[in-house]
Amino acid sequence: RSTLAYNTNVMGPDGTLRLDAARSGWGARLAATGRLTGDMRAPRGVLRNTENETGHLDAAVGFTGARRRISLRASERRERIEIFDDPVAAPGYTGYQRLTTRRGTLEVESALGARDRLQAQLGLEQNFRREYDAADAADGALGLLINTASGFVHLHHRPVGPFSGGTIGIFALDSRFEKRGTETLIPNSRSQNVALYALEHVERGRWRGTLGARWDRRDLAVEDDAVLGLSAQSQRHDAVTGSAGLSYRMTEWSSLVASVGRGFRAPAAPDLFANGFHEGTRAYERGNPNLRVESSLNTDLGLRIEHSRVTGELSLFRNAIDDFIYLRPFGTGGAAFDSLEVVQGNAVLRG
Repeated sequence: RSTLAYNTNVMGPDGTLRLDAARSGWGARLAATGRLTGDMRAPRGVLRNTENETGHLDAAVGFTGARRRISLRASERRERIEIFDDPVAAPGYTGYQRLTTRRGTLEVESALGARDRLQAQLGLEQNFRREYDAADAADGALGLLINTASGFVHLHHRPVGPFSGGTIGIFALDSRFEKRGTETLIPNSRSQNVALYALEHVERGRWRGTLGARWDRRDLAVEDDAVLGLSAQSQRHDAVTGSAGLSYRMTEWSSLVASVGRGFRAPAAPDLFANGFHEGTRAYERGNPNLRVESSLNTDLGLRIEHSRVTGELSLFRNAIDDFIYLRPFGTGGAAFDSLEVVQGNAVLRG
């Protein structure tokens, strides 16, 4: 199977070649994609230095039997992305990024008895971002290398007590960051996360409900960095979050739905310790080592329609975020870039 496309705005071709095979429960897929785009065009002219080259390879093999399923997938994606800058402030700028992302995933699912299932997944990912300040630059000005390993185990269980079924799980992640290149933006660091969670379903006549709870522990360890003036240090954050949802079927095709959920986000190393020029955003970024954990409370109320001829949903939502982490300009760092600092403040999203 193959597909070809052409984008007239950027005068770029796009093509994919895919091979599939299956026999006696086994299946395999091999796919390759290539994309090339030129400079984007706007009503007043061409936006210089906005070309993009992308190549992607994806391979997968799997087996599906009567009581178990196993799949293995691997992929690699390479990109060259030119960085647009203000042609008045930085005329003739030719900086660009190279991104390489490799992923591998192994997933196994097996039946336990007649009505329970066990699902497990292990994933590995490497993301390498290199940023160059000019098209003819020999070395990357900024290099960001992240190696991540993650996995989960889920038990999908049969009805128990008042619950019509649900999922109990554990998740773990280990991510290691290493700086590369001639410039420094953030220090070398290691992030670890472990979580326990459960999601249960309840059905009573026209009523359906879901209840979820989760506990997270996140650790961040930072190495000493003479360039940034940092000493080795670590942080630990624990959080308990949850959600509840309820729906009432008014007719065969319409339901009222409502939900409330609590979330959190622990500050990451770039939020806390960034201090340098980021070629990819064309900005000087400054972190804030005094950040607190960000937490949110989200509520939804809606009407859902599921008819044989039409489906739709109308909902109202409000998300209140305490200690929202965001970037704020704090001045001009030079003729060709802005200066941004990480700050916190309460925020409300509604719609």
